Amino acid sequence: MTDQKLAVLIEKFSLMANPGPQKKVDLKGAAPAQAANGIGASGIGATRRLPPLNALRAFEAAARLGSLKKASEELHVTPGAVSRQVALLENDIKAKLFKRQHRRVTLTAVGAAYLEDVRIAFDQISRATARATTRLDDRELKLRSPPTFAIRWLVPRLANFHAEEQNISVQITTSHDPADFDHDDCNAAVQWSASIDPALEKHLLFEDMLFPICSADFPRPDGGFTLQSLSEQSLLDSIQRPLDWAQWFKAAGATEFELKRPMTFQSSTLTYQAALEGLGIALGQPAFCWDELKSGRLVAAYPRKVIGNSGYYLTYPKESRNLKKLRALRSWISREARTTRLRQQSEEWFR
Repeated sequence: MTDQKLAVLIEKFSLMANPGPQKKVDLKGAAPAQAANGIGASGIGATRRLPPLNALRAFEAAARLGSLKKASEELHVTPGAVSRQVALLENDIKAKLFKRQHRRVTLTAVGAAYLEDVRIAFDQISRATARATTRLDDRELKLRSPPTFAIRWLVPRLANFHAEEQNISVQITTSHDPADFDHDDCNAAVQWSASIDPALEKHLLFEDMLFPICSADFPRPDGGFTLQSLSEQSLLDSIQRPLDWAQWFKAAGATEFELKRPMTFQSSTLTYQAALEGLGIALGQPAFCWDELKSGRLVAAYPRKVIGNSGYYLTYPKESRNLKKLRALRSWISREARTTRLRQQSEEWFR
């Protein structure tokens, strides 16, 4: 249905039961945005007469649900407000639309015919809005992730995504908290977690792998650290991951040890930087330390990799799974994550 046909349809059901001359509308008195956009023009030089749109919404809801009360609950207003809107519409078109009965309403013949046309128009407006919104949404991708993931893994790879999807602009925000898609302004989120809300679509990017790392200049015994001597070093950790060292030692087979933690940092990124500066030994994640390990600036302080219970997941609402921009993100990030997983499985981390 074209916009012109839609305009004629709305005009048709507005003038039903009111075939008399139209009241002239002075566009000079209309809201500036309406006049500027030509709202009110039904063809060149014509004036479109529209009923109050809030009244139309109230009528459609009450007619569909057969109840003013149910309509009020759907529209989040009082039943009295719905009743007044319907009365306003009836006064505007000069026809009765409902027969009022105890706790329910039924349509008159005029009301039933009116509802059929209103539904067609509403459905067309809804589809047009969805198409416009989808086109706009597909050009802007809002992605949220933990800070270290964004700084050390995502941002260095974004040029590859932009090269593949030049029509999608990307906005990156960071947070340690899980995304609340009903309230947070993001389309997708990377979450570090042991479990993901089953209401969300999820894709595991890579597991949480940890092993001790230190600067290449950090003093190490000739034979390397034992678990006991490692526990006596200055162990660095992050506020966001306070249990990592205890879990690593337990998984590595240490039964009795006392952790020495002289420094704790806000994020893993700061913890890695402290290790690079020779302040102590940190638990590194290969996915985030690859460049420093490859260059030899960071080395393995103890050759024991531990897989944690958590992982990094791409998540988004299930109803959004078919959005073009999310399909593009899912395809690209899955390929990048596969390379990371293969690296983590190799032994070159411990050279």
